[in-house]
Amino acid sequence: QIINSDLKNLIKQKKFTQAQKLFDSIHKRSLKPNAESFEHVIHSANTAVDKIKYVDEMIIHRVMPSAQIFNSVLVAYGDSGKVEESTRFFDKMIGIGSSVGVENFNKIIDICAKEKLGNNANVAFVEFVGDMFSKMSRMKVAPSSVTYSCIVKGFALRSDSMNALKYYEDFVAYLKSTDDSRTSSSLKKSCISNVVKGFLKSGDEQGASEFVQSFATQNENDDCLFSGGAAEKTDFVCVLQEMISRFQFNQSQNND
Repeated sequence: QIINSDLKNLIKQKKFTQAQKLFDSIHKRSLKPNAESFEHVIHSANTAVDKIKYVDEMIIHRVMPSAQIFNSVLVAYGDSGKVEESTRFFDKMIGIGSSVGVENFNKIIDICAKEKLGNNANVAFVEFVGDMFSKMSRMKVAPSSVTYSCIVKGFALRSDSMNALKYYEDFVAYLKSTDDSRTSSSLKKSCISNVVKGFLKSGDEQGASEFVQSFATQNENDDCLFSGGAAEKTDFVCVLQEMISRFQFNQSQNND
C-alpha cells in the first residue's frame, strides 16, 4: 500500500519515469504488484507499447485489467493511428476472459468510426459494426446511447447517409425505451448533427433538408431528445438549417 501511495503521488507530480522505476523495483523486493499498482503504472506510460507491456505483465500475474485500463490502452492505440492494433488488443482481452463492458465496446467503435479503414470504408465499417453487435449479444452486453451515436458518426464520416439515418432511428428508439437521464443533451444534438452531415457529405442536400424538416415536425421526439422542450428544439433546428445553408453557399462558391 505504501508503494501504491508513492506511485500515485509520483503520477500526480507527472514524474512518470520515476513512477515506472518504482514499479519495476517491486519485483526486486520480492513483492507482487496488485491491480492498483498496475493501474498507476499503466496510466503513467506514454505509449501504447509501454501500456501493453504492463498489461501483459498483469495477465502473467493473473490480474485482470479494469475497464479504465482497457480503455486507456485502446485510446493510446487510437491516438497513434494504430487502429488495427487496437482491434487486435480488444479481441485479445475478450479471448482471455477479461470483463468487457459497454464502455469498452463504445471506445473501440469510436476509434474505428474515425478511421477510414481502407478503400472499401463503408463495407468495412458495416462489417465491423455487425461484428461488434454480434460480440455484444454473445457477451450479454447491452448497447447504450453512446454506442449508437458513435456508429452514426462513423457512417456520416463515410458519407453513408442511409446507414447513419438507420442507426439514428435506433438511437431514438433506445432513448424512448430506456431511462435516458444519463444521455447528455450535447450527445443527442451531436448524433442529430451527424445525420445531417452524412447527407451533406454524400451530396444529398435534399435529403438533409427533408430530414431536418421531418425532425422539426415530429413532436414525439421532443420528450426523449430535448429536456428544454419545444423552445430548445426550435433553436436547434435553426442551427441545422444554418449548417445546410453554409454547405450550399460553399458549394456555390466552389462552382464559381
